[in-house]
Amino acid sequence: MENQEKVQDVKKLNLSAENTLKVIAIIVLIGGIISTIICLFTIVVVDSGKYHYIDDKVFNPAGLATTIGVLLISLTIWASLIVLSNISVSLKEINSKK
Repeated sequence: MENQEKVQDVKKLNLSAENTLKVIAIIVLIGGIISTIICLFTIVVVDSGKYHYIDDKVFNPAGLATTIGVLLISLTIWASLIVLSNISVSLKEINSKK
C-alpha cells in the first residue's frame, strides 16, 4: 500500500521546468543542424573570385572548420541540457521518496 502511494507521489511531481529544458534542447539541436547545412552551402564552397564571368567554386577549409564547430557546439549544448534535465528529474524523484 505504501509503495503505491510513493509511486503516485512520483507521478505527481511538477516536471514542467524539465520538460521545457528538453524542448529547448531539441530546438537547439534542430537549429544547429539547419545552421550546419546552411554553412555547408555558403562558406565551405565559395566563389574563387578569379573570373567575373565564370562561376568557379573552390573549397574553403576555414569554412569547413567553422561548420564543424557549429555542429559540435550545438551537439554539446543539446547533450548538456538533456543531462541537466535528467539529473533534475532524478533528484526530484529521490526527494519525493523521503
